Amino acid sequence: RRAKFFQGVIAEAERQARRYFKLHKPIKDREQSKWDALEQIYQQTGIRKPDLDNPPVIPPAVTHVWAWFFELNRSRQSGMGLSPLSRGEIDAYCRLTGQRMQRWELNLLAIFDTAFLDVMQKDEPEVKEGLDNAETDV
Repeated sequence: RRAKFFQGVIAEAERQARRYFKLHKPIKDREQSKWDALEQIYQQTGIRKPDLDNPPVIPPAVTHVWAWFFELNRSRQSGMGLSPLSRGEIDAYCRLTGQRMQRWELNLLAIFDTAFLDVMQKDEPEVKEGLDNAETDV
């Protein structure tokens, strides 16, 4: 039973992470993300799109791994494109911060990283000015 519950938490964390990355991915040829554009539309017109009322929420049981992901993401290696976080980078992070990650936390970190790379490297359809298709559910 516990394993099924935990699998559900991990699946929900991945779903919410993908939503977050899609909302915060820079829009092609613009200097803002979809989230920023939605907020700007709301401020200028008073029209509030559903994504603003239902932002992605990472399950509380795994928010510490989410925080680790963002700390590691800041030092991500990139050359011709984004590279996955390496075990060496994760090991160095753990040594420098004193973190002791459990296997499930490392696995979740890899899930977040894969979701991030999938979303960032995928070409999205052009975003319309009014962002009519603002829903980002996976």
